[in-house]
Amino acid sequence: MASRATERRAIERHGKAGGAARGGARWLGAAALLAASLVAAGCGAFRRSAHVGPLVELDTLLPSEGLHDADVELDFYAGQLDLRAAQGGPLVRVRSRDNLDEFAPRVELSRSGERANAHVWLHGDSRLKVDFDDEVVNEWQVELSDEVPMSLSLDVAMFDGTLDLGGLRLRRATLSMGLGDGKLLFSKPNLRTLEQLDVELGAGSFRVLQLGHARCANARFELSSGSFELDLGGDWKQPALLRVDGGMCHVTVRVPADLPLRIDASETQLGDLEVAGMRETEPRCWISDAWDSGRPQVVLELNVNLGSVEVVRE
Repeated sequence: MASRATERRAIERHGKAGGAARGGARWLGAAALLAASLVAAGCGAFRRSAHVGPLVELDTLLPSEGLHDADVELDFYAGQLDLRAAQGGPLVRVRSRDNLDEFAPRVELSRSGERANAHVWLHGDSRLKVDFDDEVVNEWQVELSDEVPMSLSLDVAMFDGTLDLGGLRLRRATLSMGLGDGKLLFSKPNLRTLEQLDVELGAGSFRVLQLGHARCANARFELSSGSFELDLGGDWKQPALLRVDGGMCHVTVRVPADLPLRIDASETQLGDLEVAGMRETEPRCWISDAWDSGRPQVVLELNVNLGSVEVVRE
């Protein structure tokens, strides 16, 4: 079974991440990271145990030269995760900082002409054995090229952080998060139409900001529990259909005053609804004052039962 040193040699390294290490390492609950790492290691009962070790920084790259399309899959189990677009450069870059002995980021790239499939994940041949008093550090800063059109699949067990997808060339994005306290941000417009955005959230607190910049035609948000904020700000360039399916959760929808929006909450029969600043046209259906303005119209379907929805006009 590979040692941590072997794992390091298997990864393309370009020195430690530039500049000083980010101050204040985020502390993770040892039990939470242990559960996630058991999944990563395949839950093998007879695997030897790894331990919390010294802090290690790695810089892992996947090149983008000659690529005109890519499918990127990223699996992250627990810790601090921040993602953003980078101008030019590699297809994927992961700057990691962790003290998980015998665990390390692993990358794979398969190419067929100008198209590629990329996979990034936390790899380990051992079970992670930690004490409840251990200070576990696992931090990733991920950069994606803004020059390569791509689909993105992100699977996260537990995390804190910001996923800024603004400025990319996304055609599809699927984000699945088990537990966390984070945000999905489109700080700049997507550089092409995002055909489909799917977000699944298990529990925690999560915010989606500046969704108009995503330039998405269809978006679906599936929520189990916790709190969820959907900000419909941004530059809407085309009509869009958005859908929120929720269980025992609280959903806040923030609506710009000039957005042509129709809300259909006819499927929300058991949940609480509070809609401000919009006109009800039929039971549990509302339109904004800007609906007939001639700008691209957005339809939001709400199916939140056993939870609550608050629509705020801004």
